[in-house]
Amino acid sequence: MQDEKKTLNRVCKLIEVSIPDLELNQIKVQKNTSLSQELGMDSLTQVELLHRVEKEFETGIDQDDFIEIDTPSDIAKLLTSKAGLNSIKVPRRTKIQTTGARLDCKPKSLQHLLKVRATNSPESTCLHIKNDDESYFEITYMLLWEKSLLFASSIKKRGINLGDRVAIMLPTSPEYFYSFLGVLLAGGVPVPAYPPMKKGQLKEHLNRHVKIFNNCQARGLIAAKELSPFLAGLRTKADSVSWSVSPNQLGNKITERTFSPELADLDDRALIQYTSGSTGDPKGVSLTHRQLFENIKAMGKALEISQEDIVASWLPLYHDMGLIGAWMSSLYFGCPLVLMSPIQFIIRPLDWLWMIHHFKATISAAPSFAYELCLKRAQEDMLEGLNLSSWRAALNGSEPVSTATIKNFHKQFSKYGFKKEAFMPVYGLAENAVGLSFTPINRGPLITCFDRDSLMKKGFAAPGTESGPSIELPSCGRSLPSNLIRVVGKNGHTLHEGMEGEIEFIGPSTTNGYFNSPKKNQELFHNSWVRSGDLGFFYQGELYISGRKKDMIIKAGKNIFPQELEERVGDLNGIRKGCVAVFGLSPTQGHGEEKLAVVAETRVKDKKTRQKIVSNIKRLTWSLLETSADVVILSPPHTVLKTSSGKIRRAAVKNAYQEGQLSKNRPLNDKIFTLGKKALAMLWKLYLVMVAFFIGIPAVILIKLVPEKQRWKTARTAIKFLLFVAFIKIEREVAQNNVRAPLIFVSNHRSFLDPFLLFAHLETPVVFLAKKELSHNYLVHSLLSSFGTLFVDRENPTSALKTLRQAKQILKDSGKSLCFFPEGRIAPSNDLIRFRSGAFDLAADLDVCVVPVVIIGSEHAFSKETFWPRPRITISIKILKPISPPRDKTLPTWDRVSWLKNQSKEEMFKGLNSTSSGTS
Repeated sequence: MQDEKKTLNRVCKLIEVSIPDLELNQIKVQKNTSLSQELGMDSLTQVELLHRVEKEFETGIDQDDFIEIDTPSDIAKLLTSKAGLNSIKVPRRTKIQTTGARLDCKPKSLQHLLKVRATNSPESTCLHIKNDDESYFEITYMLLWEKSLLFASSIKKRGINLGDRVAIMLPTSPEYFYSFLGVLLAGGVPVPAYPPMKKGQLKEHLNRHVKIFNNCQARGLIAAKELSPFLAGLRTKADSVSWSVSPNQLGNKITERTFSPELADLDDRALIQYTSGSTGDPKGVSLTHRQLFENIKAMGKALEISQEDIVASWLPLYHDMGLIGAWMSSLYFGCPLVLMSPIQFIIRPLDWLWMIHHFKATISAAPSFAYELCLKRAQEDMLEGLNLSSWRAALNGSEPVSTATIKNFHKQFSKYGFKKEAFMPVYGLAENAVGLSFTPINRGPLITCFDRDSLMKKGFAAPGTESGPSIELPSCGRSLPSNLIRVVGKNGHTLHEGMEGEIEFIGPSTTNGYFNSPKKNQELFHNSWVRSGDLGFFYQGELYISGRKKDMIIKAGKNIFPQELEERVGDLNGIRKGCVAVFGLSPTQGHGEEKLAVVAETRVKDKKTRQKIVSNIKRLTWSLLETSADVVILSPPHTVLKTSSGKIRRAAVKNAYQEGQLSKNRPLNDKIFTLGKKALAMLWKLYLVMVAFFIGIPAVILIKLVPEKQRWKTARTAIKFLLFVAFIKIEREVAQNNVRAPLIFVSNHRSFLDPFLLFAHLETPVVFLAKKELSHNYLVHSLLSSFGTLFVDRENPTSALKTLRQAKQILKDSGKSLCFFPEGRIAPSNDLIRFRSGAFDLAADLDVCVVPVVIIGSEHAFSKETFWPRPRITISIKILKPISPPRDKTLPTWDRVSWLKNQSKEEMFKGLNSTSSGTS
């Protein structure tokens, strides 16, 4: 006990000494002080601390230890338990045999590719996965095939239809590969999701992925058993997830003899890859097997890859660079893949280099920060005997490539056999599977000096001079075979070489679009070309990336890109490195130039010291850019938001600043502007109250009093007039419709306004089926019941069935049409969620046509978060072509219902994604 107390005191002092800001502000570290939440230490900072702890206590801390640690007390207990043990591990030398296997046929899919490999080279080892004890778990093609079949059989039994999505939230492990391939062999579509890093953050981590699960309509979830206690709560937020399971539950049974694996075809969907930072606003890139193979083949040509190559990687398998670039590529070309987990790399980055040494790996890729991390940890005694001469392709991508890191890494590791020619800055993105342009093999990086003023003021890449201000940029090479890249200006026309614009691309591996996101797809495509969102230019035939289009700031006639300033500010004393965001602020009055804002994290609380830091940031900004920093915010740790791969989310930080979440010290003009907005909002609400009192209530009374035959026309007129005085514009499109009532209208559901919009703009009187919750509002219930609306109690199946019988009787007897919202609730975005079958059941049973309807924009006019409608909103209503039930009456009822439902959903997807073409 006494030893643990002494150890705890040493740990606390070590933390205080390690972080100068804490010492500066006289912050006392207690035994239960949270490293993450109270001290604001991110994963990399915690690793730096643990590295100091290892040195101080002459011990080693492994991956499992890192996951458990969050307080000084955790560290002290761990060190006490390791007392007297030499925990520093010595890497084991491992020989590896290349397979030499060649494909004797063209694979139709990833799972078909694995079957071919398992048949032709059953005993060849395809995966070497690093354990904590420095040994490696080896997986042959046959073992991978058999285990994947076992997982597939179990997944199929849990309930999965062809094309259903299954999310996989697992760390790098053998079970990840069995699960991924198992989903494919069961006929599903894998959706990789990044796993939690800390055991104390499991629930929050799961909740952050709810929007992804809802967007992809995940049928199932395969996750580590540690997440099991929180999965029941997840299913209340992601209602499509009907089952969740851990890998050990999938792998403990025997494959059924009756199980027949789905081998799929080239044009079937292979996976949905969610882009970095899209947990809040999901963007799932849909990729087919053909698109994956085309990109893999193109990268293989660029790298001159052969079966003699050995690939080494620590990259996460939820990221395209690790999943497709490392694993799928090695599977396709028959190269062994040696893996360590991202956490293992972060804890001991030099183990990555030793892994390359031991296995004589020839190809390995990483983002710029990984090379920088190796530089930080490099010590002569830890590198003795290291030989990197086998490493012929060191790809550098996924984030802006640092020219300083390239130079310093080669300088440090050239004496250990690393060749400058091996460095390959590359450019790619998930929308093209992974790779788009590569530096030519065996050439090395091309770093070019450009005139800073010419690039920033004129958008033209002119060579730099010794006397003038300049900027160094690395070339990202040329486009991969069969891929085309162009740079376009604001008018969408292709620009000449040297002129900066947005990068667009097209090729055989280009995605067909984001899954279940028609609105985002409109922004993604420029005719058949895909917008990258990145700015760049061609110079002497090679591609240079200058920044993100959305991140560019225009100030004093200069185009300013944030990365360089962020890096330099991060080097200042008192600033947390890697925790700086630079962005532009639009002028308050709508004219003038953009303001340059810098948000930097610090733990410093002393007023004078903070003022000095602000002055240093402003001085640095001027010396670097010859322009001023208009707004400098010093914010506490964890306010500069990042993606899962560590990229700065500038737009999210900007939004947080504008909402006053970063600092209470907002500029006076911002406060005045906010007060003005609040005053206008109050006037608008007063106007709406008057409209409701003098027009709305009399209209409701009038509708109730007029005879039933005139009620529909009266209500239509009243609703249209109320929308007019609320300054809400309606645009209506109607497809040709020669089918007579009764009909069943099915519409997407975005707002409480939707029933009234449809009532006013459908050509025929309809009876609505609405959720029972609407009947709780007296005014709404009174109005809807006047039109014969049926209220469905979704929580009571018996009552809901009774309501459907009433609806069926109305169709039979009165000849009136019905209107359903098949999603069953207001959906959170402009996409479609899972449809319920009630409407389609009735249509198939009574042989009635279904008319899909699409409403776009009603959620902006009247959201469920606020009672007050918003003015100057345009709502589009598209009434699509009727869909008749299948004529073949011998088909089972469920098949007819399913066909109607799928057809309706498909047409509504098209309606959401199409431009106006109908009549108004």
